[in-house]
Amino acid sequence: MKIVVISINNMYVEAGATSNRWRAMLEGLAKHGAKVHLFFLGGFNSQKEFEQYGVEGSIDNNISYIYSNTFITKSLNGRRLNKYLLPLYIHLKNVFNIKNSLLNKEFDYIFLMPKLDCFRMYNSLFLKSVFKNKKLMLELNEFQDVMNDHSTNPLQTYRNNIELKYLTKVILPRVNVCITMTKTLETYYRKFTNKNCDIVYYHLPMSVDLSRFELVNDNVEYIKPYIAYTGSSSFSKDGIDVLIKSFEKVANTFKDLRLYIAAFYEIDGGRMMQLIEKSEFKDRIIYLGSIERDKIPVLLKGAEMLVMPRPDSRQAQGGFPTKLGEYLASSNPVCVTRVGEIPNYLEHKKSAYLANPSDVDSFAETLIDALSNKKEAFEIGLNGRKVAENYFNKDKQGAELFDFLERQMK
Repeated sequence: MKIVVISINNMYVEAGATSNRWRAMLEGLAKHGAKVHLFFLGGFNSQKEFEQYGVEGSIDNNISYIYSNTFITKSLNGRRLNKYLLPLYIHLKNVFNIKNSLLNKEFDYIFLMPKLDCFRMYNSLFLKSVFKNKKLMLELNEFQDVMNDHSTNPLQTYRNNIELKYLTKVILPRVNVCITMTKTLETYYRKFTNKNCDIVYYHLPMSVDLSRFELVNDNVEYIKPYIAYTGSSSFSKDGIDVLIKSFEKVANTFKDLRLYIAAFYEIDGGRMMQLIEKSEFKDRIIYLGSIERDKIPVLLKGAEMLVMPRPDSRQAQGGFPTKLGEYLASSNPVCVTRVGEIPNYLEHKKSAYLANPSDVDSFAETLIDALSNKKEAFEIGLNGRKVAENYFNKDKQGAELFDFLERQMK
């Protein structure tokens, strides 16, 4: 099986949830024999990235890549220039380079990352050319319209709306295989594909590389005891405000306890920093910023508790937090809110501690329960690891997805 993947950026450079999910999917497929060829439309985001990866190369024997756009952007303004002022030129350059690369080459699937530039590439190159009969595969891990909740300017909102239109009007009516992270998403997107007789849906929950959390060395950089959070600084998406307020309620009971926050600084970043600064426990609330992917296992493994106070938002109802898989893989106890499909996999005080969403008192009480009963918490952490092994193991998922895609080719 040969798969052509159209992506914006190199998922082996970035450390976010989307990159982790795509790495897990592609590595799982490659491990079981799929040949994966990646095209990156967004160019290089730093000189370091260019020096490390070059224009083309291989991740391993079954995963290769090409930067169809070779621009190097070293700043946020440079990325904005490419995104908003030069999109037509960059798009045409990508079309030309990808077409030349794929001519006279055999492949079975075109796999699109759900981004506007990837949709446009399909529309320009694959929909109207010699590649038009190739099977189209798409992965959806959230409601696309929630992106406007995180827009910071009108241009972002404008692009998000065009992206949603491309998805519903151009892509979904032509998809052969649609991979969704939750059953909720599958139900929602089916209404856009009711006239597409060729589409099949495949439910692929969040994926995690369990091997990342084995043989992890301790690190004196993080002062114990501590609880840890990884994610974003968003209040509406991840509930970082609930986390800080909950920590304040337990800090007097556990006087040596620290809270480490490894968060991508986004729309509520300023408000988050204000909450920390105003807290009487500000010296015990440590904001780490975004940390490198390879450092996450060390942070998580050393924690007393891993926390995720996600609110009951539309995003939570449709998606499933990738970081939850990493939490569970660490074998440490997890405190998470009852939102979306999380309760379908986790049981309170059996495989995790479940609190009510947007409820500071509930979250704080759950933390106190876990931190006061370490033996019980230890067992719950081990049970959480078993859930990750059964449902979220990228190797197991890769084998099952590979077999499924093979059947669609017959």
